[in-house]
Amino acid sequence: MIRLSVRRGAALRVALGAVVAALCASPTVEAKIFNGQRCRILGGARWASPCAKFAPCDGSARSQVAKNPETTGTACASPNEPLVIPAPVGSGAAAFYVADGIKTPLFNGVDLTGWTSVKGDAPGKGWKVVDETIFRESGSGDLYFDGKFENFVLEFEFKISEKGNSGVKYRSWNTEGYGLGCEYQIYDDINDAKNPPRYQTASLYDVVPPREGTAKIKMGEFNRGKIVVLGNRIEHYLNDELIVSINVGSPEWKEAVAKSKFKDVEEFGTTTLGRIFLQDHGCQVWFKNIYVTELKPAYPAGCLGLFYRY
Repeated sequence: MIRLSVRRGAALRVALGAVVAALCASPTVEAKIFNGQRCRILGGARWASPCAKFAPCDGSARSQVAKNPETTGTACASPNEPLVIPAPVGSGAAAFYVADGIKTPLFNGVDLTGWTSVKGDAPGKGWKVVDETIFRESGSGDLYFDGKFENFVLEFEFKISEKGNSGVKYRSWNTEGYGLGCEYQIYDDINDAKNPPRYQTASLYDVVPPREGTAKIKMGEFNRGKIVVLGNRIEHYLNDELIVSINVGSPEWKEAVAKSKFKDVEEFGTTTLGRIFLQDHGCQVWFKNIYVTELKPAYPAGCLGLFYRY
C-alpha cells in the first residue's frame, strides 16, 4: 500500500497545477485574460487544441474556430464548449477557471428589480429608470445589486455628467453605510485636466492609475466598461482597451495600497466574495447593458483532474 501524507498530496497537486498552467499560459505577462492564447475542453471530456485561439464573439464564431483555430479575437464559449482559463501568474491559485459563456443581465431595462440600498431595502427615489438606463438623478445613497460574486467579468455602459464623479465597486464587504471595495472609477477627466491619474476613469480608484498612453473617457456619450476579477487578478477596461492590470498581494499592489487612503484598511482587496454596486457621488450618471459572466473552478480533463480539489 502506498501512503501519501495530506501535506505532500496537497503540495503535489499545487506543483502539477502550476506546471499545467505554465504550459497553457500566455507567453506575455501583460496579456489580457480574455484575449490571446487559450485552452479549451471539447465536450467536457478531453483536451483539444490546447492553447488554441478563439474567434470573435459573433454568430459565426463557432464555424470560424472550426475552420481556423488560429483566428484571433475575444474568446467565445458556450455551455457545451466551455472556455478554460489558466489561473493568472502570481495569483497564488493552481486551479483553472471556466467561463460558461452565459451573460446574466443585472438590469432588466424596465425597473430596479434586483437592486437595493446598502441595507437591502428599496433603492432611494433618486435612482430612476429612464430610457432603459439606470439614472442617478438626485441623492439616494449607493445602489447595490442583491447578490455576491467572486470570480467574474462585469460589463456595462456608462455616461457621466460634466464634472461628474461616480464609480462601480465590487467585492464590497461593508454594509454599514460606506461601501468599501475595489472601485472602477468614473470621472469627467476631460473638464478636469488636473485630476490625478489614480482618480481618472477606469483607474482602480486611489490605488492603480491607468496604464501610460491609454485613452480617456468620451464625454457626452456612453462608454463601455469592463471589470475582470479572477483569483487575485484584477483588470479594468475602457472601450475595449486594457487600462489597469494588477495582482492583489503582489509587491506592486502592496506598494500602491500603502500610498492610498486604504493603507489602514486590512480587508481592502483581500475579500474574494462581495457585492457589486453603483456609486452615488453627488452627480448625475447613467448606466445600461449591465451583464455579469461568472467564472467557476473547473477540473482539467482526463487524469489531471485527480490532482485538483475544490
